Amino acid sequence: MLTENAAGDSKSKNLPEKRDDISTLRLSFEDFTRASQRIRRAYQRLGKKFEKLNAELERKNIELERAVLDRQRLANYLRSILESLTTGVIVTDGEDRATIANGAAASLLDCSVEEIAGKPLGALCPALMERLRSPKIPGEGTTAKKILLGRRFVDVTINSLTEEGNEAGRIVVLRDVTDIEKMEERAKRSETLAAMGQLAAGIAHELRNPLGSLDLFASLVRKDVPDEKNRERLSRMIDTIQEIDRKISNLLRFTRKQPPVMRTLNLHEVLEEALSFSRRIMTGRRIDFSVRFGEGLPLVEGDEELLKQVFLNLLLNALQAMPEGGSLSVKTAVTRKTQGRSDDSVVVRLTDTGEGIPEDCCKKIFTPFFTTREQGAGLGLTIAHNIVEIHGGTLDLERSEPGATIFSVTLPLLPETRCEASWHGPL
Repeated sequence: MLTENAAGDSKSKNLPEKRDDISTLRLSFEDFTRASQRIRRAYQRLGKKFEKLNAELERKNIELERAVLDRQRLANYLRSILESLTTGVIVTDGEDRATIANGAAASLLDCSVEEIAGKPLGALCPALMERLRSPKIPGEGTTAKKILLGRRFVDVTINSLTEEGNEAGRIVVLRDVTDIEKMEERAKRSETLAAMGQLAAGIAHELRNPLGSLDLFASLVRKDVPDEKNRERLSRMIDTIQEIDRKISNLLRFTRKQPPVMRTLNLHEVLEEALSFSRRIMTGRRIDFSVRFGEGLPLVEGDEELLKQVFLNLLLNALQAMPEGGSLSVKTAVTRKTQGRSDDSVVVRLTDTGEGIPEDCCKKIFTPFFTTREQGAGLGLTIAHNIVEIHGGTLDLERSEPGATIFSVTLPLLPETRCEASWHGPL
């Protein structure tokens, strides 16, 4: 009995302990459940935040993609504008290395856009680098004097690029002013010729009257002089007076711009007649003669005899420049309408491989009485210039150096002209 009682007592003592353990375990499970629910709620809140952030990120990505596309479109738009400019543009960094250039700049520098990128401008064009070495004024542009790039006159404008007050590079703008330079030169030449023409006309009239009297009296005296030797001397005097009169006639032809007899002409036919005469003169000379006429029918309005005189003068000058022989080429082509030109024109270029014209004489060759030949009168090119000007055209010396002298005659074409060939650039 005692043993059973003792066992019963021990069981009764263990029951509260088991109940406590169960209660503790139950509480732990309840805490775990609540913690799990809190974690679940936190996870749900975090999921919602993540979804919101993900949506925001997607929106930002879309905006960024749009910004990149807009930037690319803007870059392409600006590149299109840059390439459409006839003015050359070069952007440099702080070390004067080209970072951006357009096709017009590449053309003026006689290279490709790829060849410009990343290279110092001094390596591409020393003359341009000299302008870049001028004092730098941030935010201000300086227009340089004209520089010569090849055979073209170019105005250079330089502007500084600043970033946070510091110079980050420069913008170099190149403007081709060759045509303007030529027009200014022609205008000055016309003014000079007009002034000299008025002076020469007055002198010619003053000389011609006494020369006529001398010719008349010398002829009368020659009839009454019995001595043969004296008559011969008087004959020489009369010949000299008549030679002077002929030169005065040429001078008056220069001063008097008589209205030409204008009619529709095929310029190729006019040229062919002048060339036919020149071929006879070239017989026996070591001249390699070549002619290339552009396709089509270049119709001009002009005086046939006066235009022949222009081409004969240029051809004879070319032959006289090659006493030891050489090559002479005549080419024609049509230039189509361009900016600053209202009509299509036909260009005749005559190129010889003679001794050339000295550089200091090039700007004087159209001046009356200027000549590089001992027996020349210095009126041939002046008269030719006036004839071409009367026809609404231009006569220019395009290039002159030993082995390559080029004269060009440009005449306006009639609207009904049918010419297919066009040609641009140097020979």
